[in-house]
Amino acid sequence: MLYFLQNLTDSLPISIPALSTIPSLSVLPTLLVMGAITQPHKQLTLGKKILRIAQHERTFASLFLVILSIFIVMHNLEKPKLLLLHSYETDYTWTTEQIVGIERVLERKNTYIYREHFLDTKKKPYENYMKRAEQEVRALIKQWKPDVIIATDDNAQILAGQYFVEDPNIKIVFTGVQGDLEKYGYAGSSNVTGITEGVPPGAIKETLDQINQSLGTKYRKIYFLTHSTTHSYRVVENMANFDWGEYEMVSAAEYKTFDDWKGAVARAEETADILLIGGYKSLQGTEAQTEGGKVVPYKKVLEWTGENSTLLQVGARGVYVEDGGMIAVGASPYEQGEEAAKMAVALLEGTKNIEDMPIKDSNQYLVYMRESKLKEYNPFLKMPKIYEAFARATSHYFE
Repeated sequence: MLYFLQNLTDSLPISIPALSTIPSLSVLPTLLVMGAITQPHKQLTLGKKILRIAQHERTFASLFLVILSIFIVMHNLEKPKLLLLHSYETDYTWTTEQIVGIERVLERKNTYIYREHFLDTKKKPYENYMKRAEQEVRALIKQWKPDVIIATDDNAQILAGQYFVEDPNIKIVFTGVQGDLEKYGYAGSSNVTGITEGVPPGAIKETLDQINQSLGTKYRKIYFLTHSTTHSYRVVENMANFDWGEYEMVSAAEYKTFDDWKGAVARAEETADILLIGGYKSLQGTEAQTEGGKVVPYKKVLEWTGENSTLLQVGARGVYVEDGGMIAVGASPYEQGEEAAKMAVALLEGTKNIEDMPIKDSNQYLVYMRESKLKEYNPFLKMPKIYEAFARATSHYFE
């Protein structure tokens, strides 16, 4: 641009300040007018010269932008790629809080590029959709060629992750997995690591102790029910095999349809005093029950359960309270996201290898409480202050 100004000033038959004193291109109109006024007979010649100079400058600027764009593209092509592959959508709080944990690690990193893909299988668990989602995500991975994949929850492993086990060009970091790692081919794999998600039965047991202590009750018989999904059998096994001590696990099972769920709730009324609720968002039903959808709306499931059960109801996942339940203890989605992101960054930056980061189990859990439901269940139920403080600190205490 200085070249343009120098050529322009050389063409004007008047004295102008030195270029170093010109603050900006805003003086150009003034210079042109001054030149035109002082030497009107030279306007045509001057105009042609200005036009040639301007065309030269535009060509130079365009070339510069092209070169700069190529440089930026080439620079980004050299950066490693990270794919964030989510089983569910952002309307599911578990997923959004996993993302919060991931972004705590990624927000200050710019040495790689990443993209997100949402499989949205929570609301669409039916076979045709799952097949289509699998085809799309596998095609995406083969086309984009990520160096590392953070795959959240079991369906991301089922639809994508397991097909890239031992791939020399891709490393997989899983999170939120409750299913069988051997079934996915992950156990002992040279390109896979991650963090499992376990329902925290120990923390649930301690919560039941506190409720019994507060109310002076002896609720001991537990009936656990959850919806049937690709990995729910593992959750059922973990709940059934846990040492509940003085508590008795009367039943632990998964249910595919809303009618099956209703039957289980009815049986629980006769055999238990605690209804422990796992997942409930993938229950299939009749057209009337699903209201034209593929699964029964979760609000309908919880409303019916609340109206038809007199038992103490406790959730094994935090979303239960978010959807209107009384109290729940669940694995921390923040830990799940953060730990996976730390592993992924270490792989992308080359500071650690897969063998340096063995698969780990979840260690953190969160407490969820809804004050109105606690009072509705029993006005004398008072949980320890630390429960309320913990729930409030993580924004999981609801009025």
